[in-house]
Amino acid sequence: MARVLVCDDDPGIRDLLEVTVALEHDVRSAVNGRDLLAKIDEDPSVDVIVCDVMMPEMDGFEALRQIRARPDVSDVVMIMLSARVADHDLAQAYAAGADAYVTKPFETEHLLAVVQDVVEGAEAVDRGLLGRSPRPEPSLPR
Repeated sequence: MARVLVCDDDPGIRDLLEVTVALEHDVRSAVNGRDLLAKIDEDPSVDVIVCDVMMPEMDGFEALRQIRARPDVSDVVMIMLSARVADHDLAQAYAAGADAYVTKPFETEHLLAVVQDVVEGAEAVDRGLLGRSPRPEPSLPR
């Protein structure tokens, strides 16, 4: 069972994420990028973060960049969640270090499958069955 931190400013979506992910994993939640970083400061033991892109105070891309810059949590799996579907949005997410990108609206089964896939991939790396490639340096402007 993975430890998952979900982050979305919309209470309805945040509740849906919590209930959906809690079917198979331990879940905590945050309301924006700043709150997400505070939750990590309180307890950095997280395996996967599912994070909305467009949020007040600090958006998901900035939170992602800050997480990737922190040695204590830089390897946490990041799934970005957004209604933004343009190619440059996906490119920006992957350049910043996202491991997956799920578009809204989403099917709960699809989101759970993505979480499970990244959890199984991370477990394979931890067991030495797969090597984790170093993350490329972001090439898009910030």
